[in-house]
Amino acid sequence: MTVVERKPVPIYEVTCFECKSKIRYQASEVYYGHITCPVCNTSLWAMTISPVAYEESESPKEGK
Repeated sequence: MTVVERKPVPIYEVTCFECKSKIRYQASEVYYGHITCPVCNTSLWAMTISPVAYEESESPKEGK
């Protein structure tokens, strides 16, 4: 597979209703509309509609 044009990855955020931690995640980490809080293991509804930030992905080194 060849990347023709590289774009930033959208980052989403949710607050855990159990422990009140703020969790940032990518759409690729969402499974059937949910993620698991890494602090207290609570299942959270994870929306991927409006990102709060964009993360630049690292481009591979040329010649390697």
